[in-house]
Amino acid sequence: MNPSTQTPRALGLAAAMANNWTEALLLLNAAAQQGQLDPMVLDALGEAAYRTNVPEALGPYQNHYKYPTLASHMARAFLMLGDVRSSYEFLGYAKDSALKSALLAMLELGTEIKTTAAQVLPVAEAHPDLYYPEYWRALSAVADAVGREDLVRLSERKSKSFAYKDPNIHFNQALRMLGKGEFRAGWRLYEWRLVPNATQSNRTELGNISMWEGEDLRDKTLLIYLEQGLGDGIFALRYVQALLEQAASIEIVARPAILPLIQATYPNLKVHNEDEVAVVGYWDHIMAPDFWVYGLSIPFRAGFWRPMNTAKFLSAPLHLVKKFTERIQSLNPLSLPVYTVNWHGRIDTESDRSRAFSVQEFAQVTGLEQNPCIVVSLQKEAATAEITTLQELVTKNGGQFINAAPELCDFAVTAAWIAASDRLLSCDTSVAHVGGALGHPTTVFARNKAIWQWRRQDPAERPETASAAVWYESVLVQYALAPEISWLFTTTNKPKELTNDNSRTQNSELPSTEIRASRLRGQFHFAGRSE
Repeated sequence: MNPSTQTPRALGLAAAMANNWTEALLLLNAAAQQGQLDPMVLDALGEAAYRTNVPEALGPYQNHYKYPTLASHMARAFLMLGDVRSSYEFLGYAKDSALKSALLAMLELGTEIKTTAAQVLPVAEAHPDLYYPEYWRALSAVADAVGREDLVRLSERKSKSFAYKDPNIHFNQALRMLGKGEFRAGWRLYEWRLVPNATQSNRTELGNISMWEGEDLRDKTLLIYLEQGLGDGIFALRYVQALLEQAASIEIVARPAILPLIQATYPNLKVHNEDEVAVVGYWDHIMAPDFWVYGLSIPFRAGFWRPMNTAKFLSAPLHLVKKFTERIQSLNPLSLPVYTVNWHGRIDTESDRSRAFSVQEFAQVTGLEQNPCIVVSLQKEAATAEITTLQELVTKNGGQFINAAPELCDFAVTAAWIAASDRLLSCDTSVAHVGGALGHPTTVFARNKAIWQWRRQDPAERPETASAAVWYESVLVQYALAPEISWLFTTTNKPKELTNDNSRTQNSELPSTEIRASRLRGQFHFAGRSE
């Protein structure tokens, strides 16, 4: 066997050719560390970092920006991290005009649309056979904004042809566009999550029922399947009332925790337990609807481009609200303000952990430790130490503490506790969506500015100032970004074991997007500034 075929360079390039990007990243990084820094290695390394969502891997090699392909990859990596300034810097060294135009389109779309169109459209007209999925995806949105339907159709055909096997490119772009307020193009691209092999795909087949593509619903029954996380399902319920005005009837498939809240709001709607629907043959035994649709496909297929029904679209059970209100009043003779609180979600994935707070952090950013108040904890799966710490922080200033978590059997109960309080204070989790859906005063403390559901009406407003949310009229969004998240989990298998020191555990988990971007800005000597 030829030894040259067994070098990290050769094996890494072979892995890249086979689309084994995780393996390619390790091998190519080893080759680069050995000094094999030729254009092929750096180009493949950049692609591997992009495909595996580890843009930090390009850090040690950023000074090789004079390789045009690496400059493009660096621009793309910083774009993934939301660092527009650094993306522009590396774009200056990218020599490929088509990819450069595509990246510029993604950066500028919505703010400098005329400039973007002037740069991108001539490239499309002159080079209709370019093999750049990102280019055609960006072109579609730009052409749509300036009314070039011919290029919209061309770009969508090209995009689907070139990138069908990697729908995550399109889905990630959808998240960015929704976060920037480009809702029409964003919702269209959001449909790529339904393509096989998409990371976010949970595509389901419901017997022989046809998926709704936007057909006339008069005299028809439409079933809405609430997909993805619990918060996403609650978010999608805003569209029920509008669809009830078009269809003869609406049915809903939801996870068990959401069903009682839906029934409290829409007692006449037929609801299905997702756990039962998943059983083969379920639809053979009941009257099947005419169409079904995923909840987050409704905006695209119904043409609901702009945020709608942002005030109140869910109701808490009144008998529970009365019960919890009386309970709180019995502990509150001084009429102290009453807050329901939630400081982390499930915390068993990187995404959940990056949005979470320790008890100490949450008490600090919310001000709970400074002012006498009644605090009702809605935090499920909290460690005993967390509850004890929060109770001590609240009561030392003359406040009262209620741990409602043991009673939270479903979201109807959660909603009732929220409605019985003066304000909900929450991190980015499903409970925050409940508060917004109830139209209840809510403050969301967001770690990540890029989460599109918590887009602020004035994104430029000072991060430390609470600002009104786009999708929920009653919600204020306050960015609570720290140089480091001061707590992580020693192992993903033991999510309740928290550490309160300022050190990171030595695991494979990546830091949050905001922290990753700031860390890269600190370690990189930007192109053109050092050699």
